[in-house]
Amino acid sequence: MSERRARTARRPDRARSQHFIRSQALAAELVRDAQVGPDELVLDLGAGGGRLTAELAEAARRVLAVELDPHWARRL
Repeated sequence: MSERRARTARRPDRARSQHFIRSQALAAELVRDAQVGPDELVLDLGAGGGRLTAELAEAARRVLAVELDPHWARRL
């Protein structure tokens, strides 16, 4: 393991690489493009604040959202 990766591995509080969907319209478009159906179960890993999760919940029968970051998990 490189020295840099070793330092990162020892710092559990270090911010994770996160990408947030900033537009509800984009979230809706992504769900439409994915053609999520009303009988589907969807797993949303790294759900963040739930913007995409909310759109998925409108389209799918069931959505399981997982978020490891405690801050975002509380908001979710």
